[in-house]
Amino acid sequence: MMIRYKNRHSIWLKTIILSVVCLFSLNAHLWSLSRICSPSRTALASQSIFNLSYAKRINIEIGLIIEMILKGFAGEPAYRSRININTKIDELYKEDKRFRKLLELTSNPRKTGDIIEFHLRTIRPFYKKQEFKIILKESHLEGVFDKQNCQIEKIKSLEKMYTDEDLWLIEYINKKNYELPSGEKTDLIRDSWKKAIADPRNPVIASILRLEKEGGISRRILKRLVDVLFGLSADVSEKLTASYHVSDIIKYMSRELLGENLSEFKRLIRDTDFNDIIPGPPLAVMETPDTDHKETLSELRKQYHALRKNHEEFIRSRNNFYFIYEEVSRTANAFLKKAIEALLPIVWKELGVPLDSDAVVYFREMKSFSSDVDAFYWGPKRLEVNIRISELLSMIGLKRDFFAAYLITEEVENKRIDFDIYHHFFNGEILEINNGSFKKFFAEHIEANANRDIMWQNVYPYLCRQLAVWNRTNPSLLPTDTRNFKKMLYRTATNIILGLCRKFDLPFGPRELGTLARLQKHLQPEEMRAILDTLALSSQERNLYQVITQRRWEDDVTDRVMSRIETIIACQGIADLNKKIQELGKKLEKIRGKYFGNPDFTETIYLPLFADERSRKGWQATAEIFKEIVKKNTNKRRKEFEREILENISLTGHLNVINIASEYLKDYPIDTIINSSLFPEEDLEANMKTWAYIIALNNTYGLDVNYIFESKNASYNHKTESMLLKQIEAISLLKQSDKDKIKARITNSRRPEAIKIHIMEVENLKKMHTIRQDTLPIAMSEGNTIDGIPLRDFVAANSIGLAQAACRKAQIEDSKKSNKEAPALTQVIKNVFPKLRSIYKRLLPKEIITEQTLLNMIHENPIVRKNVAISLALLPIIRLTINKLRNYHDRIQRLLRAA
Repeated sequence: MMIRYKNRHSIWLKTIILSVVCLFSLNAHLWSLSRICSPSRTALASQSIFNLSYAKRINIEIGLIIEMILKGFAGEPAYRSRININTKIDELYKEDKRFRKLLELTSNPRKTGDIIEFHLRTIRPFYKKQEFKIILKESHLEGVFDKQNCQIEKIKSLEKMYTDEDLWLIEYINKKNYELPSGEKTDLIRDSWKKAIADPRNPVIASILRLEKEGGISRRILKRLVDVLFGLSADVSEKLTASYHVSDIIKYMSRELLGENLSEFKRLIRDTDFNDIIPGPPLAVMETPDTDHKETLSELRKQYHALRKNHEEFIRSRNNFYFIYEEVSRTANAFLKKAIEALLPIVWKELGVPLDSDAVVYFREMKSFSSDVDAFYWGPKRLEVNIRISELLSMIGLKRDFFAAYLITEEVENKRIDFDIYHHFFNGEILEINNGSFKKFFAEHIEANANRDIMWQNVYPYLCRQLAVWNRTNPSLLPTDTRNFKKMLYRTATNIILGLCRKFDLPFGPRELGTLARLQKHLQPEEMRAILDTLALSSQERNLYQVITQRRWEDDVTDRVMSRIETIIACQGIADLNKKIQELGKKLEKIRGKYFGNPDFTETIYLPLFADERSRKGWQATAEIFKEIVKKNTNKRRKEFEREILENISLTGHLNVINIASEYLKDYPIDTIINSSLFPEEDLEANMKTWAYIIALNNTYGLDVNYIFESKNASYNHKTESMLLKQIEAISLLKQSDKDKIKARITNSRRPEAIKIHIMEVENLKKMHTIRQDTLPIAMSEGNTIDGIPLRDFVAANSIGLAQAACRKAQIEDSKKSNKEAPALTQVIKNVFPKLRSIYKRLLPKEIITEQTLLNMIHENPIVRKNVAISLALLPIIRLTINKLRNYHDRIQRLLRAA
């Protein structure tokens, strides 16, 4: 009976244990999610939860990350606890000698349609680095994570982006970014450069490094190039726009802007990689991004970048080439028109132009994917408005051809209307402001000063030469061929249109004047079709060339490029590209013969695209204007930067505390002990940069402060000190002798006679039964870090410690005086307390700080000092997204740097 009972008990016990194990195995990752992501908890679940196989660990971690992202989307626009979760998961693997786990999420998870994407990178010592794309359907946002709803794809891993020799450029760009003041416009510039650095194929970074390595250009010159791009407010993250900026500067304006003629190195700028693109599915009509007069620059940039992405997908789609050309051109023109409508009032307001002024804006058709903006403005303060509009468009990602805008404006003002000027106003868009009339402007300033007969005399021989080369009847007549899509295909068609408009007395002007619609009535349908197909084909060939090569120049359209163009365009209604081009050439030649008679190959003075003395003068004038823009923006941003620093100083009062404390503490020994556990490893560099400036600042004020970093982890403590020394060396404002003096302040030994300031975590302070008699503790709280990692306000800790030390020194001196002598402590508190209260008021607004509080900070009883430090533990500065934390770090360092 006893045996039967034991067996039954054993069976039930085994059943219960087995059930628990099964339930735990099935629900481990869901249970951990609910615990980890609960707002009431600040750390991940204990490691015992993860005693599973490696594959299951990975699955759980994916669930953790997705859950964190979902919680971020539900609240803030960015997800939360990015670095915190990385650190905790790394800790879970610390004991596992086989694996090393590193999670890197994209800083801005892309959310498009019903898909959210982010990345997971796994590193194992015996496998190559792998990178995965994890796709989660939006329909599951409200539900609990289920691996069945998560698609994981392996994607191509990135090679190491920069060598050690390249880091000087990245550091210099980061320095320039750091020195930008806060503001929407400067934030756009800063964000643009950050994206450029993160993109291994960005042409600005690649070109600068190529100029150094292959061209032998000095870093001094290349740093000037970076300065100029910052000064021009260029969006360097937009590849084609960025490469266009650099190319113009190197080819045409390097002597004026960089101090050295680098025009011979333009080939290095234009030598870019090719993209392997494949035809995409047919797409419907493109939607134009909505814009209105209240759009901000950042919103306009987002919309334009989104439009460019849609353009790229459309250009390689299986739609008909003519439809692609129409849609790309239509949506680009619509966006540009609305962008100028939004920007012009901003520019007018800045320049003091009355908002009810009359003006007209005209811009040529955005013919291809990377067309620059050929905009013409006729209204108040023409030069100033042109300059400012160019800057703002550049911030959005659009490069304006300021060279052409300057030349055309000057020619119109001087009533010199030749074919180049006349052609500029063909088939573009019109924007009339208030009572501005483009028809009136065109009649008075263009038509009244244009002689179409003389123009045609110069253009017609050139047209005949173009067609002779095109149809291979005399290829030597022009140094170009049909692979120059713009100079051959597009300009041949527009030259024919000019002649036909003259012949039939039609306006050769913007789309709103109905040039092509009126011309259609005078031509046979197949003739009009040939002209329109030529315009569309030239634009689509340029589109494909630009998407494939990631550049906009057609100087080197090789067989390799043409074969790729032919492959894509074969899916877009042109089975044989060469045959189509030959057919169009013959049809255009037939049109020329029918309407203009015999060909004329005589010499002509017509030189397209300002290829004469005007070009040299135009680029020189453009360079001078760019110099003024860079100078103006640099000075303006420096003043804004200085004003921001002054605002910080007036808000925090830190320098006032240091200034007062230095009066009492000059040459008096102080040891500041800092627990290295206060520095998260992923934020170590930024924290050490802050401490480098704090130490330099204290040294500048003549304070005798040594710094001792303590940690139970000796290797991490050594890493902390090494990083600090590196950051001290990086302070460019200091002489080497000063750097050596500051480095000497980092020590491991305490001075017996020194006042001790000990900065530590509040939890560690609570565990201490007592503190040393000569120590003034400053506690720093972990805080609720669900919204991000704790960012310690070490600047405040330094100021508070010096204020306490000044009071303590006065207290020591008073203890040595006779009763008749006036106490020094009273005067010190009177001077220090208001500044200290302002710091605490910002950090702990609910705490009431009195002079007695300050006396308790230096109380003879260590228990009193300990309790005060705990009650006034400094919370993390801010608990928001990591980007905001970084910005606050930058602000702290600017304040210290200014001092």
